[in-house]
Amino acid sequence: MFQQVEELGGFPVSSINYENGTPSRESTLESIEAKDFAKSTFAAPKGYKKQRIDGR
Repeated sequence: MFQQVEELGGFPVSSINYENGTPSRESTLESIEAKDFAKSTFAAPKGYKKQRIDGR
């Protein structure tokens, strides 16, 4: 999914997943708003280390 979002150059506002040609799940962005957060909000807890999502 991350590669597809990167290829799109943004985040989809609506998507449909299919299984065997039949829609199985639909996701729709319903609202969005801009907010400012302190950098510390996203800081990893003490003792955590950076790790790539692909495990490398």
